[in-house]
Amino acid sequence: LLSRQPLCAAKHVVILETMPVPVVLESSKILQDVLPQITSGKETVTFDVIKAEGDKKRAEQLLQRALAAKTPDLVVAIATMASQVVSKQLSATDIPWLFFIVTDPVGAGIVSQLDQPSGSNVSGLVYGLSRKTKLNMAYRLIGDLAPERPIRLGYIYSSYPSSLGDFQMLKKAVSEDSNFKLEAVRLTYE
Repeated sequence: LLSRQPLCAAKHVVILETMPVPVVLESSKILQDVLPQITSGKETVTFDVIKAEGDKKRAEQLLQRALAAKTPDLVVAIATMASQVVSKQLSATDIPWLFFIVTDPVGAGIVSQLDQPSGSNVSGLVYGLSRKTKLNMAYRLIGDLAPERPIRLGYIYSSYPSSLGDFQMLKKAVSEDSNFKLEAVRLTYE
C-alpha cells in the first residue's frame, strides 16, 4: 500500500513576545497574518503566542512549557529579551528560529557577528539605524543652534538588554565624533 500524504500539512509556530508595546504587538500580528499567506495554501499554520509581559523568568518558563508540549517547526522571538531567552533554550536543538526588533544582536549575545552564517538555525533582522547616522542627523538639526562645542548630549537608558546595547553603541559613536559629549543616566529595568 502507498502511504497518503495529507493535502495540507500543518506547521506549528511559537511566537515569544517580549512585552505588550505597539511595535511588538503589531509585528506579531503581521507575522500571524502574512506567514499563512506565503505557504500558498499548501500548509496550514498554527500559532502559540507567548506573552512574556517584560519578565525574563516568565518568558523562560512559558517557552519551556510550550516546547515540552509540542516541538514547533519554527520559533519567532520578538525583541531583545525574547531573543535572548530563545537563543539560550534552543542552542542545543535543531529547531529553527527567527528574531526581529533587536537593535544589537551581537551585543545581546544572540549571534556572534552580523551578515555571516552562524552555523546554527537562527536568522533575524537588525532593527534600527546606526548611531553614527543618528548623530549626523542630530548635528544637522541642532548644529547651528548650539554654537558651543562639544554639544552636550543627554541620554537616559535602562538596564534592559536592548537599552544597554543602544547605550554602548551610542557611547562608541560619540567617542568618535568631536561634535558631541555624552552625559548619561542609567535606570534599573523592572
